[in-house]
Amino acid sequence: MEKNILFGESQLGLKNWVISSVTFFIAIPVNAYLLYEMVQINPPESYHLLGTIIFVIIVALFLASMKLKVTVLEETVTYRLSPFHFSTQTISKDDIIKIENVVYNPIGEWGGWGIRYNFRGDKAYTMYGNKGVQITLKSGKIVLFGSQKPDELYNSIITNTNLSD
Repeated sequence: MEKNILFGESQLGLKNWVISSVTFFIAIPVNAYLLYEMVQINPPESYHLLGTIIFVIIVALFLASMKLKVTVLEETVTYRLSPFHFSTQTISKDDIIKIENVVYNPIGEWGGWGIRYNFRGDKAYTMYGNKGVQITLKSGKIVLFGSQKPDELYNSIITNTNLSD
């Protein structure tokens, strides 16, 4: 089992605690006020609003819990996008035939951030930004990893491969 980590990066769904805090502390009072107003106007319909508020809070917590972790070891690239992946996914460096440092259009090319697929079955794992590393596998499939450190990610993947710069 290999232990030598060449590169590691973790990206959170909500970029930092400030955004998370502001979202949380604005959403809760606004939702509480709306609920109070609905109860005053028409108590039976307030349950629909309460359900909506709970749904919004659950979605916000879900987005806040998203985390992309990419680790490059000597022989493999491992990744996990929580909470979608229950276990770490692995790509062997032997399966890589091409690697590129890319600037991409997350919305135009992939339809947004997170885990994205295109019609060919290629996958993108992105959290924010528009830079990353695109890997082409022997199977012909493409895997794109969004990164805040694309040069470091690229250099660590290309280490111990027969691929040239």
